[in-house]
Amino acid sequence: MVKAPALSRLAREGFVFENNYCNSPLCGPSRLSMISGR
Repeated sequence: MVKAPALSRLAREGFVFENNYCNSPLCGPSRLSMISGR
């Protein structure tokens, strides 16, 4: 088994988006949309 402390921390402290959709095929605008909620 590989130790991955950063991945384990993300699993513990991360976010769960249950209802989300992609408003743009590009990465940057999609991330901004998820962060801002707009």
